Amino acid sequence: MPKFRVGFLIQEENILVVAEVEAKNKKEAEVIGQNLLDEACLRVALKKRKIKVAVAGATGYAGREIVNLLLKHPYADISQIVAPGEAGQSISRALPQFAKVLDVPLEKKLRGGADVYILAVREDVSMELVPQILRGEFD
Repeated sequence: MPKFRVGFLIQEENILVVAEVEAKNKKEAEVIGQNLLDEACLRVALKKRKIKVAVAGATGYAGREIVNLLLKHPYADISQIVAPGEAGQSISRALPQFAKVLDVPLEKKLRGGADVYILAVREDVSMELVPQILRGEFD
């Protein structure tokens, strides 16, 4: 059964949620991911505003699925997409399926200001990024 690692950091509340989920198929993985995201978003959404979400690794398969889920979520606002290999490119070139619904530049590194950071990257990259996020150290 395929495994999906999902991580959410809600900075204002100092909540870090990391889960590894197994799913039988893509649809089940989407449901599990949506439930995890709903729980994380609800904590911040109680403040009656959309939460700003930064997604690292959005051009990979898992990252694209996360962006797709976020675009459908009523409390999520994608504020940053990190794709080092495609930094500087337009969204329509790197992620053509989102060209008409998302207007966020592709960036090389995470920056501050997001409420939630979703890391759809390799484990070694996540291990480097999480401490930086927790300390609020952005270049």
